[in-house]
Amino acid sequence: MTPLFIFFDLVAIFSLLVGIFTSSLILFIIARKLIRHHIITNILLANTCICTLELCLSDLIIYINILMNDIQSSIFIPNIYDQQNLCPIRSYFLFTGFALLYTSYCLQAYYRLRLVIFYRKNDNYKTFIYLCLFQWIFSFLLVLPMLITQSFVYIPEDFFCPIPFTKPVSVLYIAICVYGIFLIVFTSIYFSIYIYATRITMITLKRRRIINRQLTMLKRIILPACSLLFLGIVYLSLFTQTIINQYQTHFLTYRLSYLFIAIGMSFIHIITILQTPSIKAAVHNLFYNMKQQIWRNEENRNNVIYNSSIITECQQRKQEDSASVNLQGNNSDLINGQNTIPIQMSITKEETLLKKTDIENNFIE
Repeated sequence: MTPLFIFFDLVAIFSLLVGIFTSSLILFIIARKLIRHHIITNILLANTCICTLELCLSDLIIYINILMNDIQSSIFIPNIYDQQNLCPIRSYFLFTGFALLYTSYCLQAYYRLRLVIFYRKNDNYKTFIYLCLFQWIFSFLLVLPMLITQSFVYIPEDFFCPIPFTKPVSVLYIAICVYGIFLIVFTSIYFSIYIYATRITMITLKRRRIINRQLTMLKRIILPACSLLFLGIVYLSLFTQTIINQYQTHFLTYRLSYLFIAIGMSFIHIITILQTPSIKAAVHNLFYNMKQQIWRNEENRNNVIYNSSIITECQQRKQEDSASVNLQGNNSDLINGQNTIPIQMSITKEETLLKKTDIENNFIE
């Protein structure tokens, strides 16, 4: 089954790279263009993107290690040090990424709750920065008991350290504390916002605009919320099936549970980009400008090649012209030289005759 496992690994790695790219793209756009508008909203969105990056990078490192072992399983012996030490640490960062992602969405829901229902309490953006820092510390501490109790167990056939379904207490702890509670908080807050916004009538026009905007954001959050449900529902379904089968796991159980997590991560921020007009427009402008820049560079390169060819041709013509001029000059010099030789010979003959006559006259005297 190694080819099938390698195919799973490649699909998961591609999905995680998509998740890393989309998260980095949103962070780039927020840092470049949107940081001055809706500061708290963009801070919370950037925090969610950073949490997604932590989760995707942790899962990507796990899958690179799995892929290497799948390729080399028939040749090399797996590293015992990697099994006993590094593998549980990688899984710890992976499940911490889940906690970070869910709590980041809870922070976004809390901020919208303050805008719609508890709007009289003004919050500074520094307050949410502190809440983000607290969220990171809390998430690492929340998953730490799993690492201390050695709940992450190495599976030799799969080359990674999931929480085995044979440890139902550990699985239920993750399912309730990391997955269940935060999804309940998340959905409860948005449901309260929806009930409040649909029932309230006597409000000012400014408040109505704010509430309508939050309702629009509420509609946009539905698909990302479904993606969050998708991350854990396959894992929990396989866990339920394992319990029904009296803890007899299929050889694809853990592979499929992690594969669907990786696939789910590729969709979260694609949905965010498509459903947020400001980010969608910024992404469109970014790629359009990059395309225009590539065209301009190509055009400049073609102009340089064309100009250099013209210059080379002109230089060749100039060299040919100078060579022809030199040839004509040499021919004229040769002709002039042939005409002057007899003249010079005649002059020398006259001089010798004069000298002879002078000598004879002196002799006579």
